[in-house]
Amino acid sequence: MRATPQKDTKRKFDWRYKRVIVTGGSRGLGLVIARQLADQGARLTICSRDASDLEVAAEELRQRGGEVLAVPCDVREHVQVESLVDRVVNQLDAEINAAFSALQFSFNSMPRNSNPLQMRLRTDGGFSPIPPENTNLLIPPIAAA
Repeated sequence: MRATPQKDTKRKFDWRYKRVIVTGGSRGLGLVIARQLADQGARLTICSRDASDLEVAAEELRQRGGEVLAVPCDVREHVQVESLVDRVVNQLDAEINAAFSALQFSFNSMPRNSNPLQMRLRTDGGFSPIPPENTNLLIPPIAAA
């Protein structure tokens, strides 16, 4: 009995020369994703709140052969996201959101006096890293590309 050839079901996407923003690209999951994209030839814009961590990450990615623009940006701040978008809007193929605030304690032990921003970061930060009003800045340019 002959084996039936397996169909390759993996989707293949060519990232070479694609321009990609990776939020939270200076460490953690964002940096892991940025490394993979750099290795595959993507042109990266990484952003993070911490400029020093961002520059260390950018240098590492450049040493891997990546083309990298590092832009300090707190994605919770509308004005900073607008500035970021203005810098890269004509050079954007994709956006990957990996910016979020890690929980510092469990939800049940969260202090009752936490301000609304802290509550939002702790309850939906990983699921909604860029507030909807800021994400909407990116959608029209990507759709038009």
